[in-house]
Amino acid sequence: MTGIPPTAADRLATALTELRRAAGNLSFSTLVRQAAAQRPPLTITPQRLSDWFGGKAVPADPAAVRFLVEHLQPRASRSGSYQLRPLSWWLNLRQEAVRQRRRATDPSPSRRRPDRLGQPIGDCDPLALEVHRAIDLPSRSEAAPVLPPYMTRAHDKRLRDVVAAVAGGASRMMMLVGGSSTGKTRACWEAIRPLAPRWWLWHPIDPTRPAAAVQGLAEVGPYTVVWLNEAQHYLHPPDAAVGERIAAGLRTLLSDPARGPILVIGTIWPHYWAALTGPPAPGGPDPHAQARELLSGTEIPVPDAFTGPDLQALRAAASSDARLRHATRHAEAGRITQQLAGVPGLLRRYLNGATVARAVIHAAMDVRRLGHPLPIPWAFLRRAVPGYLDDATWSTIGKTWPCALDDALADLGTPVHGILGPVTPIHPRPDDQPSPHPHFRLADYLEQTGRTERADVFPPAGFWNAAAAVVTDPAVLSTLGTEAHRRGRYRRAAQFYRQAADRGDTDALWDLAELRERAGDLSGAADAYRQAADRGDEAAFTNLARLRGAAADPGHIEALRDLARRKAQAGDLTGAETLYRQAADHGDLDALPALAQMRFMLDDEAGARVLLDEAMRTVGAAIRSLTKRGNQQVFKLGYQEDRNDTGALMTQAEEREEAGDLSGAEARYRQALNRGHIDAVGYLVTLRQKAGDATGAEQIRKFGLADDGSPATSLEGWSATRSQAS
Repeated sequence: MTGIPPTAADRLATALTELRRAAGNLSFSTLVRQAAAQRPPLTITPQRLSDWFGGKAVPADPAAVRFLVEHLQPRASRSGSYQLRPLSWWLNLRQEAVRQRRRATDPSPSRRRPDRLGQPIGDCDPLALEVHRAIDLPSRSEAAPVLPPYMTRAHDKRLRDVVAAVAGGASRMMMLVGGSSTGKTRACWEAIRPLAPRWWLWHPIDPTRPAAAVQGLAEVGPYTVVWLNEAQHYLHPPDAAVGERIAAGLRTLLSDPARGPILVIGTIWPHYWAALTGPPAPGGPDPHAQARELLSGTEIPVPDAFTGPDLQALRAAASSDARLRHATRHAEAGRITQQLAGVPGLLRRYLNGATVARAVIHAAMDVRRLGHPLPIPWAFLRRAVPGYLDDATWSTIGKTWPCALDDALADLGTPVHGILGPVTPIHPRPDDQPSPHPHFRLADYLEQTGRTERADVFPPAGFWNAAAAVVTDPAVLSTLGTEAHRRGRYRRAAQFYRQAADRGDTDALWDLAELRERAGDLSGAADAYRQAADRGDEAAFTNLARLRGAAADPGHIEALRDLARRKAQAGDLTGAETLYRQAADHGDLDALPALAQMRFMLDDEAGARVLLDEAMRTVGAAIRSLTKRGNQQVFKLGYQEDRNDTGALMTQAEEREEAGDLSGAEARYRQALNRGHIDAVGYLVTLRQKAGDATGAEQIRKFGLADDGSPATSLEGWSATRSQAS
């Protein structure tokens, strides 16, 4: 034993090593990959990690420590024996290690800082002071400050007045009282920044908050901000006597002119404030007498939400910051700060969640991005989620299903910093139409994340089987069919179009007919058009007649019209009208006008006009319906291409194809197809032909791809594969 206490760098290295060991000793290469996947990406190397964990170096960027802690601690917590530490503890320790290293490399007395508690306010990291890390949007590529722009409210003016008083030489205390993630800590940080550079900040936290406060209060000197974020840890600890000792020490500090000016600033939740400041029970002990005296007159309430002019000003300022824009759009009832602070926690729970919880989130992401309404039925999750689990996991939890699902949903429903958890139950209001089954909603931010991160993923068979078994709304069924169609899964598309049509969606019959016709099933296509015609879709008659004509001799319609003219010339008007009618029934738009002309020649003007009106209605309906159908198909099958950035993928695929790299080209065409670029099907057909796989090319052309991406062999058979929970 040398008797020399370990440096902050030694303690940081030891703590990191213990954390990594408790998290399962993840390899450095794994940590490097995970760091690169952060938003924004974090660049580290195995050598840097070796130096940090070995104590040879200290991370210069606090973001590196934040990443390691946020990535490893959730895994370490599952060991049961690891004691979690707040992020601020790690960041403060890193900061102390950096300062010690600087002093060691620059021992000049003229540049050495005096020994005093804390550090200059200008050197403080707001995240180390427990200001919540703000939302980081998946689509945001430009660099931005760690914290979004700050919007002042009524309580900020009171804070400024107190800070002005201490800047003038007074000692003061103020305590911001409000719910979780209402912006209390950020308000404190913004309030004290004008005190730099003369003032220092002391954040008592090591080894524990109460112990640090007890040990250090007597050493606090002038021009110091005592930072008591989450003040209940100091004034309402498990041992009430310790809390009273700290409160008494703070009262002494604030009343001693020789030690001023001093600013004690803290935050606290309302129920802790009530417990500390409320009167004791009559005749009972008074466990918080010192705290009650200390806190008297220091309360500054912080509202839960932005309202009125504050909300209007925030919306105006949001034009300069994407994070504020997102928060103003998605926050409920003006709870802007909760949205900004809670979203990073949502993302951590998603990225570091247990296997079943991640499967639930993935299923919810997929069903929302593919068009299902916000409420997600529990019955869908019960059937779909097993399709997202590997065989090893299912063999472990399958016997307890769906209890394992309910456990995961209970965990995912826990709020994060005042906003809804990742997947939360929807509770109908008393006046709402009651639902026989529970429904859940995916957090908005995770939905947005899923649209980006899972754009290349075609959901597993269990997803589609679950949707087919649970969804009954024809519009939703048709939407799911369209999404499958856009991704080249014609068999799945036909399945959902059929179900939508059975529930009254006539447009779905057209979609189904077109798929049948593509597959060469003219009889099936004609049957779908016939059903649409029976439901009053006049334009369906045109396509039905076209199919009939296609099934007959090539000159069949022309022959009918020619024979009708001959009969009219021969005076057999009844026979001529019968033949003209047959030609019209087979899709000949010229037949009815010819019949009308014959009526005019016979001086039957009224009959001729009836026929012309019928012809105009038929032609007009056909044009309107076909135009509508064409526009619908362009919209349904092509409108998302730009949003999913498939153009670049298609260009890359074409370049690979031209270079002779057919495998690389096919991979990119498939990626574009999974993002919804329907034209990629034709390119895949061409690639198969170039590779000499004529059978595969024809199967893809007719039937598209199966769920697993292989060429489908028919439009039937979708019900053969069921999810494990169905």
